[in-house]
Amino acid sequence: MSGFNNPVVGGNDTLVREAIQSDGFQSGVSGWRIERSGDAEFNDVVVRGTVRTGDSGQYILIESGPDGNRIQFFSGAVQEVAPGVVEVDQPVSGQSTLTVAAPDLGYGNPPALTLTSGPLVSDNNADLSSPYSITMNAEILSLAFSQLFDLISARINLTATGANGINLDGGPGGINASSLITASGGILLPVGEYIKRGGLGTPTFGTGWSAFGGGFQAPRYIEYPDHTAGLIGVATGTPATGGTTILSFPAGLAPAASHTFDAPCNNGKHTQLLVTSAGNVVLQNPDTGITWVSLGNISWPMVGF
Repeated sequence: MSGFNNPVVGGNDTLVREAIQSDGFQSGVSGWRIERSGDAEFNDVVVRGTVRTGDSGQYILIESGPDGNRIQFFSGAVQEVAPGVVEVDQPVSGQSTLTVAAPDLGYGNPPALTLTSGPLVSDNNADLSSPYSITMNAEILSLAFSQLFDLISARINLTATGANGINLDGGPGGINASSLITASGGILLPVGEYIKRGGLGTPTFGTGWSAFGGGFQAPRYIEYPDHTAGLIGVATGTPATGGTTILSFPAGLAPAASHTFDAPCNNGKHTQLLVTSAGNVVLQNPDTGITWVSLGNISWPMVGF
């Protein structure tokens, strides 16, 4: 038995080996091996064409060709359910686009999410640029990644098809919007809930003026949800003559034009308070002998109301 007359060497349709492998093969370390069962192990593989992994019903297909580079996820019969797609494109130097499309389940165009990134920055944040549009039943779920990305969009379209509308749950951090949110049908809040707007701010007192103390509310300014601002608290000081600025607040909360209010004072006395467009609160026509001024019930429309 020698040469090709040897069935082990020549084959003759009877060649069966447990495996073939490279010299010095070590699993998980070096070399390659193809086993009789069909299992195989390689170090580095370059594939020109399509790679498919999985069974006939559920598998992943990796393609590279004239139609672009993409990874397709198949679940179920291909003729019944179109594949989901993960596609990477680089239309502009220094930028890349990752497109994730869900399978079409027969309800029209499948929902898709497109994330566009700019150059990588040192703090590992990525700005996800507009537009984002969801026109079917869907959820935007952030979970652990909510602290890693800043969502920047000129427009976010959310169109609800059911009677329950759209539910936006921002979690502990809430929902942040730097521009106007328009609710043409109004905003309905559950019983016991209310629209919140920041905390109380401490004003800058004029010379000789301060909080009254004695358990009374200290002077504070506040911005209300309806784009108005106001004052609360009790202030005391001297001089208490006309033209005295008793306190100031940020100009961004000021009215477009000056407003005048009537304010109660000690011993039934009164004064007028002028709130200026510069954010100053000035005494006008005060009664003689004023030692403190109540700032309650004073509010005004802010610039741009």
